[in-house]
Amino acid sequence: MPETKIAFVTGASRGIGKATALALAERGFDLVLSARTVSRGEQHHDIAVPGSLEETAELVRAAGRQALTLPMDLLQPATLEACWAQVMHEWGRVDVLINNAVYQGEGTLTRVLDLREEDLQRVFQGNVFAQVKLTQLALRHMQAHGGGRIMNLVSDSAMLAPVAPVDRGGWSFAYAASKAALQVLAGIVKVELESDEVLVFNVEPGLVLTEAMQERGMDEAFASRWGGAPPSVPAAVMAWLATDAGAREFHGELVSAQRTALKRGLHADWR
Repeated sequence: MPETKIAFVTGASRGIGKATALALAERGFDLVLSARTVSRGEQHHDIAVPGSLEETAELVRAAGRQALTLPMDLLQPATLEACWAQVMHEWGRVDVLINNAVYQGEGTLTRVLDLREEDLQRVFQGNVFAQVKLTQLALRHMQAHGGGRIMNLVSDSAMLAPVAPVDRGGWSFAYAASKAALQVLAGIVKVELESDEVLVFNVEPGLVLTEAMQERGMDEAFASRWGGAPPSVPAAVMAWLATDAGAREFHGELVSAQRTALKRGLHADWR
């Protein structure tokens, strides 16, 4: 029988990460799940937000797959390497890496004139440096073990100017700049690898209605008005990128999750 494949999903306690973990479990993957919120009741946000690694793991196991839960903090580089080392010790392989986790904290909602250098450094540590470190670890491992696939979650904010300041519905320089830096990674890795054993993708999910957004009063009517989608939409696209031979054409490229889901029939129409 073929060996079970392993997917490592960061930020898997809720939202897109949780949905992606479940979509991959349905495709036969065992899951490594990382985030700050390990157990029910832990809170790392300014408001109470449901979700934890334990709850995601329960759903993965209910789907018949194994789950390994690991605490990880993007701002603590030592936890990144510790997570990877534990995965290698316990399971010995990673076939797919989903860099979904994102920093949420000081600097992400700050105007340029109010932005402190230490906050900008935190944003880049959480949204760029951490992902680069995990990508380096995954690349070395995947090259030595016959290949794999890496996906980085990016954002339209890296490509568009906001229509309003960050405190009136737009986005901040720090967040957009960090996502722009991350978006460059896939294309450069593709050129440097000089082979297609390891495939690297940028995935732009579009507006996605997450638990945190719902707790702040945004609902399905809000998502419908602004062209939003449920987390299951980018999850379905990433499960396809992780498994389908046709995904090879997107190596090093940007994949718009909502457009791709509709064009390829990967998800029922949610609009």
